[in-house]
Amino acid sequence: MKKLALLLIFALLVTTFLTAAGPPLRLVRLVVINKSGNVVYIKLTGSTVGGQFYYLTVDKGTKSSPSVGWFTVVSDLYTRETTYGAGDNAACEGVTSKGSLIMDSNVRLTFTKCDSIPWRVVAGHWEQINGSAFWIVDEAYVNRGEPRMEKVTYFKYLTAGQPYWIASYLYTGYWNFGCFTWYYRIRSWYTPRGCWFHYQY
Repeated sequence: MKKLALLLIFALLVTTFLTAAGPPLRLVRLVVINKSGNVVYIKLTGSTVGGQFYYLTVDKGTKSSPSVGWFTVVSDLYTRETTYGAGDNAACEGVTSKGSLIMDSNVRLTFTKCDSIPWRVVAGHWEQINGSAFWIVDEAYVNRGEPRMEKVTYFKYLTAGQPYWIASYLYTGYWNFGCFTWYYRIRSWYTPRGCWFHYQY
């Protein structure tokens, strides 16, 4: 009888400790494929549920020789900070972007060549120009990848147009052409974009 009472007390104590510990944390896989030409650093800060944080580094890789990082993280909504390190593209070194990373399942991120846009050609045709054959692209889309297999790209480009005068102070330079004043400005372009992607800006 004494042994049975001790076993019951022990079982109650174990149950109490397991309940107090909360639900078990689920682990998921994050694969980072680096083809950017630069080192990629990712800082992940979890929610208050687990309080976990990660500092991930993926060595410099290229399209022909990618570098792959395999990481196991706790499933959570993370605050994300991504930074490009040293590498082949000096224009991307030190560039940082902030956003979120939704790790509710396994996710694969492919960092494509930095300072370029990954295009997916849908239609095209061959055309003879001055006796030489050229492939003419008729239709192309930005290739952002698919949800859970997402392509991460950073690209700086020069844009031009006619400014709205009320916001003219936003622009860094102008030139006059005809009767109009036009602006030029360096802009940053990021992908993936859209609510369905796990990697969010």
